[in-house]
Amino acid sequence: MRIYIIGQAVGLVTLYFFIFFIAGTIKKNNSIVDIGWGLGFVITAWFTLFISRSFFVSNIIITLAVTIWGMRLFIHIMRRNLGKGEDFRYAAWRKEWGKWVIPRAFLQVYMLQGLFMLTVASPFILLNSMESSEFTWITALGAVIWMIGFFFESVGDYQLEQFKKNPANKGTICFSYQACLCLKRALK
Repeated sequence: MRIYIIGQAVGLVTLYFFIFFIAGTIKKNNSIVDIGWGLGFVITAWFTLFISRSFFVSNIIITLAVTIWGMRLFIHIMRRNLGKGEDFRYAAWRKEWGKWVIPRAFLQVYMLQGLFMLTVASPFILLNSMESSEFTWITALGAVIWMIGFFFESVGDYQLEQFKKNPANKGTICFSYQACLCLKRALK
């Protein structure tokens, strides 16, 4: 059963990024792939949970954790990119690739993202494909580590957003909003 579910997940992720490829090609904006990143994890987590029928506590916990993280990332990137043109990186590739932009975007942007997604998602795909799964101290430890990581990721995104809102920071790099404030004060 495990191989079948893993194969289904590979097919789902491939189809998912193919749909984004079609949309990005029509819009001539490959930045759309960034919006799909977080949501793809959510869809893959729920898909593997339901197709395997592995409704064990640890599987449900990891699927909910992936959902919360993926939706936060999806909403954050969508808000950031909404109404803007193609990201400068993708626009540069579009020029560089010339007449090969469509096949190269398909392989180097969309399918590569799919491969990365499958790699990052492999722990929960494997967990959700198991025929049994116990809630252990490792599950609890993983949940605590996830909460800490989610907190820092959310705070970091907020700090970066605040840093970018300040016109004085244009063209500078923010390693940490608080660190940047300290550096600015020290340099005055």
